[in-house]
Amino acid sequence: MKKLSAILIAAFALFAAACSTIISDESYAMATRGETVQTYSGFGCSESALRNATLLALAERGWIVTDTKDPIKARLSELRQEARISIKVKGDTLVVDTKGSLVDGNKAYVPLRYLNYLMSSVRKNVLRANAN
Repeated sequence: MKKLSAILIAAFALFAAACSTIISDESYAMATRGETVQTYSGFGCSESALRNATLLALAERGWIVTDTKDPIKARLSELRQEARISIKVKGDTLVVDTKGSLVDGNKAYVPLRYLNYLMSSVRKNVLRANAN
């Protein structure tokens, strides 16, 4: 009986961990302060190459691109989060506005984790393009 209880508790803990979404306090605080714009630079490529690398990264990361013009607009729905971004490509700089991103449908946040993953893919795509 003790063994069954331990197994059930462990299974519940794993289930709860799998369903939770980690959102930092800073993500909420930044949205509260109105700090929804992030700037990323130093990609070392042309504006058109950066634009292409960004569009490719969005697709790779599962974002739904709703507008490919300037600015590029995309959204990502994951568990409790609805991340929305607007990306302006200026030279070798990306200016990303996350205004409108929500958790649980009503709590504003800045999707820092998703932005970090996206920028990682953009940088990888730029490096790959520069190698060709």
